[in-house]
Amino acid sequence: MRLKITQGPTSCKALLLLWGLLAAGSMSAQVAEKTIRGAVRDELSAPVAGATVLVPGTQRGTTTNAAGTFEFRVPRSAQGVQVSFP
Repeated sequence: MRLKITQGPTSCKALLLLWGLLAAGSMSAQVAEKTIRGAVRDELSAPVAGATVLVPGTQRGTTTNAAGTFEFRVPRSAQGVQVSFP
């Protein structure tokens, strides 16, 4: 079997079209998500480091840092988070 490699404007157009489709797919995935930020505090308003923050019904989550804060991307449809600490 022989493959024909085309050079010139046709190949450039195909590459640009492919790049455009990949970029559009990437942008639509980003639009379907949002970034959430927050802080977990205890009853005395002290930061809670190492708390688990999850989006219910998904496997998306993170843990809080030493300052008790978190930030991560979630589906745009997410309505809230679940926090747990051992």
